[in-house]
Amino acid sequence: MTAYGRAHVTTESSSFLIEIHSVNRKSLDIAVNLPKELLMFDMDFRKELSKEVKRGFITVRVTREEVHSTNGRLTLPDLEEMKAIQKQCQIYAKELGYHPKEAISFTDLLNYGISSSGSPALEVDEKLQGQLLEGFKKALSKFIAMREREGATLLEDIGPRLDEIEAQLNKIAERVKAAPEMFREKLEKRLEELDLLKGEDDERMMRELILLAEKVDVTEEMTRLRSHVQQFRDLMSSKKRRVGRELDFLIQEMNREVNTTAAKSQDIEITMAILEMKTEQEKIREQIQNIE
Repeated sequence: MTAYGRAHVTTESSSFLIEIHSVNRKSLDIAVNLPKELLMFDMDFRKELSKEVKRGFITVRVTREEVHSTNGRLTLPDLEEMKAIQKQCQIYAKELGYHPKEAISFTDLLNYGISSSGSPALEVDEKLQGQLLEGFKKALSKFIAMREREGATLLEDIGPRLDEIEAQLNKIAERVKAAPEMFREKLEKRLEELDLLKGEDDERMMRELILLAEKVDVTEEMTRLRSHVQQFRDLMSSKKRRVGRELDFLIQEMNREVNTTAAKSQDIEITMAILEMKTEQEKIREQIQNIE
């Protein structure tokens, strides 16, 4: 399931951007990208994530942002250092045949000084640890909220597909009721064409029809399939946070029953209904791969 969450953490000396995002995967795989000074947080972040997430490829990234201000004031580079840089640029300009005043503009000089000054060394104390963990939990909360919204959207898509499966089941049920009589008519017609139908053969024909009816009977498969559909609905409406694996199992069982019904089918309308069900089941199967 795809999702994204982020949080900013601002301390006295630095600012950090914490990001969590995921893509679909049946199992759980976590990648944590941290500045070298914060590698100690790797296991803490993984532990917190594992409590909330059981599926997906999750990436955690913490970026230390450049901070060049203190108490709202811009922190400028050392003045003497800037003068030395300016003088060196003027010397280069003169040697290369340019006017010294064209060597470097004030804006370029200032930007160079700010970028080269870099961020101060990071000291990880208990206060910073607490701030980063709190920021991570905020990002994780936003991440989970997005996953829940996407999960709700996926379930809304699955509901009508289950309705369609049940509608096709009802069609099959109607055809199954009429199956024995249809088989009898087809058999009688075929025997008449071959001039093999005789009065004394009625009993034998009835035995053959009974055997054929037993071979193509799909009542048990339909009953189990209806049960699986209802269990699917119950899981979707339950308060359980993680139902993905159970839904995986149910869709496999539904597919098994549909395949068995297809193997027994001797009627084109039943076969067409089965194809419709298999189409909807495949779409459901793809969707539940994204559900926690």
